[in-house]
Amino acid sequence: MMFPAHIHTVRIAQTVGIGLSTFLAGKIFHSTVMARIFRDAPSTESAKRWRDMVRHAMLSSPALTVLSSGAFGYLAYLALDSTTRRMYFGACLLVPSFIPFTFAAMLPAYKGLQDAAAERIKDETHIRRVFDEWGRLNAVRGWLIACGAFVGVWASLK
Repeated sequence: MMFPAHIHTVRIAQTVGIGLSTFLAGKIFHSTVMARIFRDAPSTESAKRWRDMVRHAMLSSPALTVLSSGAFGYLAYLALDSTTRRMYFGACLLVPSFIPFTFAAMLPAYKGLQDAAAERIKDETHIRRVFDEWGRLNAVRGWLIACGAFVGVWASLK
């Protein structure tokens, strides 16, 4: 037996952790696809639409991150088997790992698109390059979360 007697609590935590982390990964992948669309028509207007999309994402992403990572942490705490515990703990760490990655790697691209949205940069070639860079880095963010979700699913099936 991998968990104590409260199997319903475990199933709820698994559903929350896996469901919210996959939703968050999908949301980030969607914004990567949208960046490709904005890139095809680079302008200050497309940068403004990107800015609105990012602002909207910033409203729900922190809560989704905390809830899914917290659910995986709770499952790691409850797990009796050490391998399962480590897997859930790994998922707990992988899901929010996109946050330091964002600050470490994405700030120049983010600032470039913010400048384009504020019409401080109007060169379409530059805007296109920044959309490309932001999109590539944003895909990495999505994969970090998706890997956390995958590890959570794997631990749940163990």
